[in-house]
Amino acid sequence: MVKYETFMLMLAEGGNGKEKIMEKTYLDCYVTSCVYNANNCCGKGDIVVNGKDAKVNRETACDSFKERKSDSFKNSANSLTKDIAIVCEATNCRFNENKNCKAEHISIAGGNASTSTETECASFDAR
Repeated sequence: MVKYETFMLMLAEGGNGKEKIMEKTYLDCYVTSCVYNANNCCGKGDIVVNGKDAKVNRETACDSFKERKSDSFKNSANSLTKDIAIVCEATNCRFNENKNCKAEHISIAGGNASTSTETECASFDAR
């Protein structure tokens, strides 16, 4: 199984549309209340993990979390993937290289979270 795949991802930095090369990371998402989650896969395609000053994983969060409401769209199996791009704002994590998650595999925890602050990168590892 391929853990990384290099591809071009356009990220707007200060509105200038500067290109960055991002690598995909194998992701298991356990936040069952997220609209993007189906069968522990993320249908969003890319996520942002925040926690700029995090020292432990509970100080991180999936900034891309969006609570699933009872009438929310549920992702189809065709759009689900385990390999996604992760922009990492947790600068103290050993897997963070220039805001790119370099871990081969991470997990996002949060079960039945209702806000992004109730989620966390369970794979955060302080430098």
